[in-house]
Amino acid sequence: MHQVNLINLKPFNKEFNSIIFLIVFAIIYGGYLSYFPNESISFAKTYLNDYNFNKQNEFYLKGILSSPITAQIYIPYFFLKIGINEEILNRLWSALTCFVSIISFFYFSKTITRNNFYSILVSLIFLSHKFINTHYYSIHYPVSFFYFGQMGMYMTLLSISLLFNYKKDASISILIINFFCHASWGIFNLIILLLYFFLKKIHFKINRLHFLIFFVFLFFTTWGHLDYKKNLDNQIQNSLQKIDRFQISEFKEQKGIEFSKNELIDKRAYLKSHNPFFDNTKSIKNFVLEIFKFLFFEILLIVLFFTFKKFFNKDFTTLIKILIFLTFSILIFRFIIFESYLFLNLIASINIKIPMLLDRMIISRYLNLNSLIVLILPLSILFYFASLEKSILLRFFLSLYFFIFSISLLFNSLIISEHLPTIKVEKIIHNFLLYFTFPAACVYFLIQSKVEKFFYQKNIINNTYKISLVIFFVLNLIYFPFAKSITNKKFFSDINSDLKKIASKKNNEIITSSYVHGYIDLMYLSKSPIVVPMFSIRNIDSGRQINIYCEDEINSPFIESNDYFRFIENCFEKRKKEKWLTYNKDLGLNYVVTRNYLKLDLDLISSNNFINIYKIKN
Repeated sequence: MHQVNLINLKPFNKEFNSIIFLIVFAIIYGGYLSYFPNESISFAKTYLNDYNFNKQNEFYLKGILSSPITAQIYIPYFFLKIGINEEILNRLWSALTCFVSIISFFYFSKTITRNNFYSILVSLIFLSHKFINTHYYSIHYPVSFFYFGQMGMYMTLLSISLLFNYKKDASISILIINFFCHASWGIFNLIILLLYFFLKKIHFKINRLHFLIFFVFLFFTTWGHLDYKKNLDNQIQNSLQKIDRFQISEFKEQKGIEFSKNELIDKRAYLKSHNPFFDNTKSIKNFVLEIFKFLFFEILLIVLFFTFKKFFNKDFTTLIKILIFLTFSILIFRFIIFESYLFLNLIASINIKIPMLLDRMIISRYLNLNSLIVLILPLSILFYFASLEKSILLRFFLSLYFFIFSISLLFNSLIISEHLPTIKVEKIIHNFLLYFTFPAACVYFLIQSKVEKFFYQKNIINNTYKISLVIFFVLNLIYFPFAKSITNKKFFSDINSDLKKIASKKNNEIITSSYVHGYIDLMYLSKSPIVVPMFSIRNIDSGRQINIYCEDEINSPFIESNDYFRFIENCFEKRKKEKWLTYNKDLGLNYVVTRNYLKLDLDLISSNNFINIYKIKN
């Protein structure tokens, strides 16, 4: 098919120029305009003992020190240890995560469009998108506080995309890095590539660069892990060993594996977490809707496959077949095999940590790759067909589409770019515009041969299409990031100044309520350790658990996390000051940080557009 290059902007003619452009944009957007402190840096600082945690704070022990081994912690750990400024490192890391996200979108889109400009535009469009969480494991793009799993997901997408852009060596390089950054995603990345190489009978070689990357990341990861372990005192090491034993007994209890008497029993606060849980205690209709929601993107992926099977080349068709095969394998393993006591007892007899590891991998997270592909593909397909000489009707449609989309961006950017994931009409409209590309691409592909023959080459449509794309590109490149910087500045301005009032390494932990941790990096902004819901804290001397989050009132697990978080907020609001004073006496805890709508029986020392800061004892 003959193509006309309607969009021929010189800076993007060469792929190298496009990558440089994306690097510069990622530094500006991720490192400044939408800068967000990252959990990798907070964890690295914790490993360096920069936060004065109580040695029996479970967030410190279970949530941070017991994290899986990852270069995402140990590389920042190295740079912090040699004296790199914390804020500079946070900004560079935010820029890096931004670049990994957008470059993965760029290359996957280019697999279809074969056009640098279109692919850049696709990666920019999704800056304003709020991804729907159907797999109980949310998607963040392009930057976020929570990024450990996101890094693995985007690297997997990038590795696959590089392979289909005829960059096999680069694809393998990303695979190696991915394994060290997030082993779970690295394994999934490896499975996809091995299946593809096997089916296509492709031979690959590990070259010197691959060995160099492997040994560099191996060095940083091994050195960092050994160095941080060396700095742990005996009390913390003993606590970590107890937690390891406890997690084994807890896993056995939850999965029904045969075992000797438990030393400890723990109740999960809520059932719907990262691992899927379908509530069959309600109506059948609700149960069916939950399953449909969970499988929504898988259904769309299959629809895309059968609709565009003749359009995709053989290589890309093989990839979609592999994804569909792995999707069914994941569903069978997660909901049938892994729920089998026979299977669990069999692998537990080899080593109890194997089923624990499988459970912790949260293999349903891999389904998020389907979500990304289902959203990127239709838009890329539309751009491809719009580049064909005969696609006059499609260019007319896209001119109208991007005109409406541009108006939405112009009038709603400040709302769409809000930091908090609140649902508003403007956000729903904006998301609808992106999702509309799915039926548009399918319908056009099915009817193109019947309708395009009635349209002839018209310069006015081509020029209008070109102008609409350039305007839309500028809005996504400049206007939306500018709006994002305004909302970020507005969001963080008062928060930063208020938290500085309590910032001190001498403070013990700050108690946090629901919907605070992850929305802001409280440790980074306050320079103090924190206590968060879902984790307990014990008195150092007596070992007695302090009931900060009303655990003794929880009779059974909540279904939804939001139910638990509302329970925590109600728990905090009804607590009297005398009870808060006991936490100061037992643990030295002196500050409570909540969302700004919570009113506590404590002295309010600061309030802003997001949080309230209360002091327990003057």
